[in-house]
Amino acid sequence: MKLIEAIETQPLELAKCQHSYAWNLFDFHAKQRVSMFNYFLIITGIFANGIIVSWKTDIHWIPVGLGLLGTITSLGFILLDYRNKQLVEMAEDVLLKIETDWLYTKDFKVNRKEKPKDKEPIQGGFMLREYVHEQERDNKNILKNLKEDTIKHKVVIRSIESLVLLGFLISSVFAYFKQPANLNVPAQVAPINDSADQQTTLTLQWQDTNGIPQEIGNIIRLKSEGGSYSYFSTAADSTSYLISNLAKDKNYYWSIQAKGNGSLTKDSFWPPDWRFTTAK
Repeated sequence: MKLIEAIETQPLELAKCQHSYAWNLFDFHAKQRVSMFNYFLIITGIFANGIIVSWKTDIHWIPVGLGLLGTITSLGFILLDYRNKQLVEMAEDVLLKIETDWLYTKDFKVNRKEKPKDKEPIQGGFMLREYVHEQERDNKNILKNLKEDTIKHKVVIRSIESLVLLGFLISSVFAYFKQPANLNVPAQVAPINDSADQQTTLTLQWQDTNGIPQEIGNIIRLKSEGGSYSYFSTAADSTSYLISNLAKDKNYYWSIQAKGNGSLTKDSFWPPDWRFTTAK
């Protein structure tokens, strides 16, 4: 009861309590907004780096998943920042009211060190980023002045968050719809086409025609005339394969295919078979 009576008889004390309470709220939410933005940059930076690294791998779903995760995370931070901005503005409105009505009245005037000519003394408060001329002093103009001063800061934060969200969304969609590239057909070298008198044990040779993207391996198919194909696997970057136990005096047909990973690269086409004949 005594506190209420003291406040009623000393309105300035009430203003001080209101100012302290509003300032604490403003200080808390303003710092929280900055901290959230810092966490936003760190977390989305990790996601972005993961997307860049994952493009070099053969696992297609990683950039898609990271892009979606980054999009959801960015949207969550935007919504939290919007709510935090509302709380900051609510505290700002209270502080502006207290400062203009109690702390910085019309009798409170300060002069700039380098005062422009033909300018009257000006007045302002802790919440005002720019001074307001005395003849412009009313709550609406002061609030407008504050909002115009802080608009750049708010636009920068919101623009960065929106651009990051858009970047994650585009990367995810691009990764999802990106068509795997066809690998180049390895160039057959030996035994040359239509060669004769080949040994029953020989080395098939070819030239690797793929750099980046790289094949995951090669598949050789070989058959004798009138027979069915046998398939042999080789490692990536290999350029030869030893074949043994071939029949004498027989025609053989062979070709080679580069194998893709199925997500970023597709198998090359089978080239026309080359023929060679073993010695009698």
